[in-house]
Amino acid sequence: QVFRECSEMCEPKCGDVQERACPAVCGPPKCQCDIGFYINNVGDCVSKEDCELDASITCANIDCVSGFICEMKEGKPTCRAGDHVTCDGFDCDVDHHCEILDTAPRCIADVTCENVDCKSGMVCEMKEGKPTCVNSDALTCETVNCADNHRCAINPEGAPECIPRLTCANIRCAGECRDTPRGPVCGPRP
Repeated sequence: QVFRECSEMCEPKCGDVQERACPAVCGPPKCQCDIGFYINNVGDCVSKEDCELDASITCANIDCVSGFICEMKEGKPTCRAGDHVTCDGFDCDVDHHCEILDTAPRCIADVTCENVDCKSGMVCEMKEGKPTCVNSDALTCETVNCADNHRCAINPEGAPECIPRLTCANIRCAGECRDTPRGPVCGPRP
């Protein structure tokens, strides 16, 4: 595009069969296509050859991803969600899952107790695959299952909490360390 103080009132567009008669009057200052270029269906300045190429791109030669259909919108092919959109074949990153939102598959972050904050006196517990805040009085270390390499301890608020299990690998002893079923045992100082 070029800036013109005296813009043309009739800019040639792709699809114009013949040149139009245009009043010899200055339009407002603005950017317009240079001489010999035409405005395509997305508003870009292109050569006459590119105009013909634009016209040849239709839904007949566009493949949309599974669950989407092609429709012409403002002179160009657009893929939109079909009537029966699914998450089949739609891959998401780790810790994300696919859901249909606004008629299109989207990757949504998984919600777990690790990314849920419960109000004071409540703790998060996974129920039927969903994080749920429950009264911390109902939970004890006997009712909480911790992941491998973690153990249950009562936190300062009095609620059970899973913390990393202590081993010789994550403590420092003055003497030799050995792991036991009850935890690491430090030997005497050398």
